[in-house]
Amino acid sequence: MPTTKALRIDRGLGLYHPEFQDRYAILGVPIHAPSAKIRRRYLAIAKQLHPDVFGRTTEDKHKATFYLSKLVNPAYSTLSQERERLEYLEVMRLIAKRTIQKGIKIAPQCEAAKKLLYLPSLTLYENAVEEIAKQQYQVLDEVMDHLGHLSELNLVYVLAKEGYQPSGEAKAAAPAPASPHREGTAPTKESPNHGESLACLRRARQHIDRKEWAAALPELRQALTLDPQSSDGHALQGVVYWHQKLAGPAKKSFQKALEINPNQAIAKEWYARIEKLGAQKAPTEAKKGEPPKKGLFGWGGKS
Repeated sequence: MPTTKALRIDRGLGLYHPEFQDRYAILGVPIHAPSAKIRRRYLAIAKQLHPDVFGRTTEDKHKATFYLSKLVNPAYSTLSQERERLEYLEVMRLIAKRTIQKGIKIAPQCEAAKKLLYLPSLTLYENAVEEIAKQQYQVLDEVMDHLGHLSELNLVYVLAKEGYQPSGEAKAAAPAPASPHREGTAPTKESPNHGESLACLRRARQHIDRKEWAAALPELRQALTLDPQSSDGHALQGVVYWHQKLAGPAKKSFQKALEINPNQAIAKEWYARIEKLGAQKAPTEAKKGEPPKKGLFGWGGKS
C-alpha cells in the first residue's frame, strides 16, 4: 500500500514547487478544461477505481480505494469549486513566473512535453493529455509515472502561457516536429522559416488572450507568410476574423486549417459551431463575442 508521502508528484510543476500537488494531472484533464468536463472525468475515474469494479484481489481493491480517497477526491474537491479553481490557477501562474524569473532551464522527461516545449500547440497539448489519461489508472503501480508525464505537460503549458523561451542550444538539439498532413499522404516539408513563424504565433496568442484582435492579425499574417502550411496559424486567424465580425473569412481560415490538419482542435470546434449557427446567425454571435468553452492556449475560465 503506498503512503501519502509517496503520492507526491515530484516532476513537472511539483519539481519546482515541492508543496504543490498538480490537481489537473491527477484528473487527467487539460488546464483549460471546463467544469463539466472535469466532473465527467472525475466520475469516470471514481467508477474505474470503485472497489466493486477494480481488481480481483483484496490488495488491489484497497489500493484503488486509497488512490481514489487520497488523490482523486481531493483534486476534484479543489477543481469543482470555481473560486478554488481560479485561486489554484493563480498559484500555477506564480510558479511559472518564478521559474522564468529564476532562469531555470526546463528539461522534461516526457517526449510529448519535450516537443511541446519547442512547439507550443494546443492540439499537441490536448492530444498528449488525452492519450496519457486513457491509461492513467489502469495499472496502479504505474499511476505516479503517468502523473509525472501529465504534470510535465502542464508545466510546459503554463510556462508557454507566461512567455517562456527555451534556450537556443536545447532547441537546436530537440527533435524536429512532424508537419501536420492529411492521413494517407506524405508529410509536407517543414518551412525553413518555421522558427520565425512560431515566434509570430506566440505573440499572436498573447494578443488573443488579451482580446487584442487588431494587434493579433498582423502577427498571424506574418506567421502564415513565413509558413503557409501552419494549421495553427490559419485556425488562430479564423478566431481573430470571427471576433472582428468577418464570418466569411473566419470560415475559410478554419477550412484551410482543417485541410492541412484535419485534427486541428481549434478549427474543428469553431468550424462546427459556425456550421451549426448558420451564415445568418454568425454575425450576431460574433457581436456577442462568445468563444468556445475551451481556451486557445490560455487559462481556464467559467464553463
